Amino acid sequence: MLVEIEDATVTYRRGGAEFNAVDHASLVLEQGEFATVMGRSGSGKTTLLSLIAGVQRPTSGRITVAGKDISQMGDRDSSRFRNERIGYVPQRQGLLPSLTVLENVLLPTQLYGHGKGPEEARNLLDRLGIGDLSGAFPGGMSGGEQRKASIARSLINGPDLLLADEPTSDLDRDSARSVMELLSGINESGTAVVVVTHEPDAAVYGRRLFYMESGRIRDATDRLEPLRSSMAGSFLDLGQAPRAGRPRSERKDVARASTEERRAGKDAGGSASVHQHVLMLEI
Repeated sequence: MLVEIEDATVTYRRGGAEFNAVDHASLVLEQGEFATVMGRSGSGKTTLLSLIAGVQRPTSGRITVAGKDISQMGDRDSSRFRNERIGYVPQRQGLLPSLTVLENVLLPTQLYGHGKGPEEARNLLDRLGIGDLSGAFPGGMSGGEQRKASIARSLINGPDLLLADEPTSDLDRDSARSVMELLSGINESGTAVVVVTHEPDAAVYGRRLFYMESGRIRDATDRLEPLRSSMAGSFLDLGQAPRAGRPRSERKDVARASTEERRAGKDAGGSASVHQHVLMLEI
């Protein structure tokens, strides 16, 4: 067991009234899993990810990662644990504009003397397809390139767990597909991945699916196959998105086939909307 959340609640006070951003949430994730978390804006997805990352402590409950109770750690201990064991890709770009891509990727190695150098960072950038941008500054890069650089930085210390908050938001279709293929490949190499998203076409890359509403979370993995089938490639030309472990050559066949399904769907009156896909999970 890699992650265990036990009856976690995060309570805030607003306008004199209390509300639970995360409401008695519980889940278990094993090593090497790929899980996606869906839900409407304000449902508690980002707060849940912050709990797993140790960025935020629960008001009550317990969060265990790799056998460590991070909900009881102090700031210094949780920061070190996160640096060594967890890769975290925030929703907003976190690259420092005054540093090159290579320097940004190497930042986590400087905190606790991990000793990894430029060669490892360059190899990682090459693996992510942006090796030629190692000397570039974030301001001159596209959104997809910046997101890949953020992912590279999250991987530099070899984490057991990668957390990504809305990794495809504000990206064009090709960049979004590239990022999700990248996360799928990272998972296939043995790293557990948790992606928070409101986009069905990103959610279907996971092998497990959770749905959040009003701070509560439930396992919706049984809706994954119906969700893949109903999409018919409406957003990323993916239809039935690549599952973890599927050969890349087969992935291209799936994408090509689903493109034809998407066109057929349009001829028949169009495919389901994002709203309809979300409703599938709320039922």
